[in-house]
Amino acid sequence: MRIIVDDVLEFWISPAYEDAQSSGESKGRGEFYLSELLEWEKRGSAMRYLDPQGRLAWRATPSFLERLAEEEREAREDENDDDDNEDDD
Repeated sequence: MRIIVDDVLEFWISPAYEDAQSSGESKGRGEFYLSELLEWEKRGSAMRYLDPQGRLAWRATPSFLERLAEEEREAREDENDDDDNEDDD
């Protein structure tokens, strides 16, 4: 069974799968992704939907996307604060 995920979830789950494989975990890609996606769904970070072809697919929830955007804003603010502090030196 092919697991269809959006780019955001792929970005976060793919490295976790690669890490698991390199540490000797024997789950296949589909089984690993499904178990991860179910956990993400429980946390409110992923949700199932039907794609335009009627296939079950997964995407990041709006709340997860908002958290990512907020963390990015904070990182940029921290970066700007660091740049401001360097100018004071």
